[in-house]
Amino acid sequence: MDEKNELVKRFMQQFACKEENESYINQFLFMQSSIDSNEVNVENEVHRRIARYAKRGMSVANQFRNAVDQLRSCEDIRCADSILHFLLTYADSLKVRRSHSKNVKRSEANSKLPRRLSDSNDSLRCPNEDRLREGSKVRFVAPEASCASAFPNKLDMFADSGSSDTTQHFGDVKSFPVLPAECKTPKPAVDSFDLTRQLLAALQGIEGVFFTRKHGSQSSIIFNDEYCVSDSQRGYVNRLLVLANCFDKLQYISARTEGKDSFTQAFLSCIPDLTSDYANEVSDLYAKLLNCPSSVSLLAITFALRQYEIQLPLLLKFAESSEKMDGIEILNSALRIFWSSSVIEISSCIESVLKRMLDVFLTKLSDWLIHGNVFYSTSSLEWMIVSYADVQDDQAWSMRYKVVEKSVPIFLRSHKDLVEKILITGKCVALMHTIHMEDRKLNTRRSLLMRLNDVSCFYIHCKWPRIAKVIKIMCKEVSSEFFDRICNQFNLYSHFNAIGRHYLLTYEIFAFTLYEKLRKIVEEQRYLKGGSHAFGLAFMSAMTACNSWPPDVSELATLDANCVVVTEMNVNGEWTELPTPRDIYGNATAELRYNAKLPISIIFSHDIMRRYQRIFQFMWSLSSADFRLSSVAEKQASYLGKIAKFFPDMRITCRLFSYIFREVEFTIKTLRNYVLMNIVGSSTEKFNSNMRNKCGNIDQLNALHDAYLLRIEEGLFLTNVFSKIRVQMMMLFESSFEVSTHYSNFLTAAMERRSQSVTNHGNDKGHSHSLELSETARFLVDEEYMSVQEELKTAYYPVVCKLKLDFRCLMVNLMKELLKYSSYPTIAELALQLDLQSFYLSSAKSPV
Repeated sequence: MDEKNELVKRFMQQFACKEENESYINQFLFMQSSIDSNEVNVENEVHRRIARYAKRGMSVANQFRNAVDQLRSCEDIRCADSILHFLLTYADSLKVRRSHSKNVKRSEANSKLPRRLSDSNDSLRCPNEDRLREGSKVRFVAPEASCASAFPNKLDMFADSGSSDTTQHFGDVKSFPVLPAECKTPKPAVDSFDLTRQLLAALQGIEGVFFTRKHGSQSSIIFNDEYCVSDSQRGYVNRLLVLANCFDKLQYISARTEGKDSFTQAFLSCIPDLTSDYANEVSDLYAKLLNCPSSVSLLAITFALRQYEIQLPLLLKFAESSEKMDGIEILNSALRIFWSSSVIEISSCIESVLKRMLDVFLTKLSDWLIHGNVFYSTSSLEWMIVSYADVQDDQAWSMRYKVVEKSVPIFLRSHKDLVEKILITGKCVALMHTIHMEDRKLNTRRSLLMRLNDVSCFYIHCKWPRIAKVIKIMCKEVSSEFFDRICNQFNLYSHFNAIGRHYLLTYEIFAFTLYEKLRKIVEEQRYLKGGSHAFGLAFMSAMTACNSWPPDVSELATLDANCVVVTEMNVNGEWTELPTPRDIYGNATAELRYNAKLPISIIFSHDIMRRYQRIFQFMWSLSSADFRLSSVAEKQASYLGKIAKFFPDMRITCRLFSYIFREVEFTIKTLRNYVLMNIVGSSTEKFNSNMRNKCGNIDQLNALHDAYLLRIEEGLFLTNVFSKIRVQMMMLFESSFEVSTHYSNFLTAAMERRSQSVTNHGNDKGHSHSLELSETARFLVDEEYMSVQEELKTAYYPVVCKLKLDFRCLMVNLMKELLKYSSYPTIAELALQLDLQSFYLSSAKSPV
């Protein structure tokens, strides 16, 4: 019954019900039989009403449709169709009442009689025992009779012949039989004063003779069926017992605070405050009854407690629902009720709940924004931000603190930017405390939060701009201070420069020193062939020699290197080392290991350093190829002329080697110059400028850093879009190593044969012209000379021809891939630089 009364009161205004008819609706719901919501189907009736209202105007039909949709969309209404059935039927009964105005006037006249009797304090008494013995025809009320029988004429609007829809939809209204005294044993009459006194006690949860609990201490208070009251008295008693039971249940619920989160405890703690006014009012009525019994009647009590007939059932329903919800869910439900209700009694009750719960929210918000504290309860999430303690330092900014969507209050869900700013502000404060950084903006944040002491700004729409303004100012102040302190106190710019020297190899001296150290360690074999620690030793030695890792940087970050030797199984089933170890992307497997502490690890996280590692592998493959070609070029300058002069028949082989070597050297140097100047250099310069001028907080720096790495990755063909070009580049680096290796072996072998011949015969011209030698000896020397030339020619001429052909095919394929992305200006520029005479471009454009 209480649920139906409450729901009707909440939605009467949506269906244009008059306020004076509220008691009729309550009485009808009290008397009607229970309705199974599953059997209710009002869809046809709704369509019929919409069609009828559409004849008046579409605005009326749309208003009715919106009211029905709003009723059905309420989450806390389980019997929406039942309520809709009743309201539609009630609207029909109003029409019937207008057509039977005479019956209505008669019922209104009859209904005034018990009110006049109550106002004059002339309470109806049951006949005494003497009159009963005399066989009086006074009738007695059956124990099952309800308060509705006190006003029988008020039900004419439902029982009239014209209102057959009511009976059809809701079933027959229960008839309450009135039995004569001869048919039933009479019950003892109740004195009016004792009834009023015990009713006031029952309103405070105290049992008596007339008001008891049949089923234990937790059951509802009911009127004792062993006693008899008049129909008018029973109506008031049943009406007031609703308040008594609501008050009693609220007292029981508010005492169960153990194991609840802080928001739920705040809600439960405000229940005694809301019911204290009710208890004081009942106490005043009780005192007035004792002083002047004639001044307090059942009607007077009902009139004095009329405002609590809405508040207490609403509060009880809300409290019972809160037992299945978390604290933030209770707060969000209270906000929805407050914003959707236009009844003053409901708004004032819910506002008291909101103030108490929002005080808790403001306390937690202040603790997060001022001290960076996070609250977490095992029973439920008490705060919309949660901290993960097992997150590593490099993810302290991005992963340690997260927003829990379901714990965000409803007034912040539509303002995600404010939630993000709250998260950023607290993260900055928490990290400053973690690294023991001085908090210079503490007093500023406290003064800003003083503007939010009035919690009404959280639930009154017109005051929301105050919250947004305070949070935005605070976020800007704290994040900029945190960023400036990292840049200045921890010298962030030096870290970026050091990373650029070692990962991007922008420091030419360090790159060349690293190559020379590695070459000496592996005894001029292919790099990494000497062992897995060779590269690490060479890297650390080059860092020490060049002093490329400053001491102020080494306090917070360390860098070392190693290299994993990649092996493969040959056709014989044996594992052998690859001459140039590469990963699945074709990059060299030389790996740098970077470890940083807070707050530097926020910028150079593991994910960022993995991207730097891929860039380093490409840059090291390119630089080592360039340095190896340069070292072979030094040999060429001094050896090639001597070999060609000593072995005239080897001039073609020498020219072919010189030609292919110059082509490879030109390609590698052009590519390295393009990467260092147009890609790495321009991107670094732009990034440094933006970091100093346009960057004001950590998030902006991370965004700029990410864009900076993305530009370099695209320029070095490390993204998935340019995967085929990247493979061609790796093949080009491998080809350069093959050319330089075979050319170096050719020069070394030819010079060894030349030196051996000079040593044996004392002649640097190859053949003998000495007169001291006999003709036979000179013939043997010339034959040996010719055999050496033929041996060198047979060994290296096919090799150089194959190298030339392979390199030409490789360049043609590379140009084909570059032409596919000619819309990119940088790629088109690179293609032109690699092939100035358009030799490979013409071959790439021609059909195969």
